[in-house]
Amino acid sequence: MTPSNTIEELVGRVEAATGPDRKLDVALHAHFFPESFDGSADHYAAVGYLNAADRRYVDSFVPFYSQSIDADLALVDNLLPGTWYVMAKGQTRPDEALFAHQILDVGEDRQLGIGEGPTQHLAILSALLRALRIKGDHNDEA
Repeated sequence: MTPSNTIEELVGRVEAATGPDRKLDVALHAHFFPESFDGSADHYAAVGYLNAADRRYVDSFVPFYSQSIDADLALVDNLLPGTWYVMAKGQTRPDEALFAHQILDVGEDRQLGIGEGPTQHLAILSALLRALRIKGDHNDEA
């Protein structure tokens, strides 16, 4: 099954987010782990809302990526094993995001992805998606 959201679309959604977003969590999980959904992961990834039944269903297995640093770092370790990361908080300019995250490929001694955001969670997710885009390791169609 091909996920309904591409990496580029997910980057846009993460970078437009301002805080926790359960629909974003579901879209991320549907993209990377579509087999974990009964039926069509695309339905949950593309739907613009989650009704009460949908929310109970996805809450039973979809991590809270946009609200949990543990879930974010577990996702990084799952999708980019062996990478290192650096998290930072602070602004040097008024227009700069408060949080930043870098993912580093230690074996190749290079930076894979940088993400910024209004929360640590969104900065981590942004860096992860940007790193996957660079590495080409994701579920997008060829």
